[in-house]
Amino acid sequence: MANKGRKTRVQAIRNSEDIKTIRELLKDQPRNLAIFTLGINSALRASDLLAVKVSQVTGIHPGGHFRVFEKKTGKPREVTLNRASHRAVLEYLSTRRETDPEAPLFLSREGAANALTVRHLNHLVKS
Repeated sequence: MANKGRKTRVQAIRNSEDIKTIRELLKDQPRNLAIFTLGINSALRASDLLAVKVSQVTGIHPGGHFRVFEKKTGKPREVTLNRASHRAVLEYLSTRRETDPEAPLFLSREGAANALTVRHLNHLVKS
């Protein structure tokens, strides 16, 4: 766990063994596994990843695309949903009670259409 008040630098995960280890640690946490899997496979910034809505990924098959508008640049970006991301997102969606297609894909633990925040996502990454 990071020391409170200290900045922690996060390095890109490039080793496939590290990815497998993280996936194993997250296997019982469908939301966090979906965030991790979609995040590493799409290379979206945290703010863009957390802005994805359920309707953007519903009905897409592996290899399909969805569009996001990058918060930092304002530019549209096509994101390909690969097989691993597709599986993780479907598994996560099967555990959700929230059914509104316009709700954020990644909800906070409080649910009720409250999106997970970038601050909390950074905390999850550091842990």
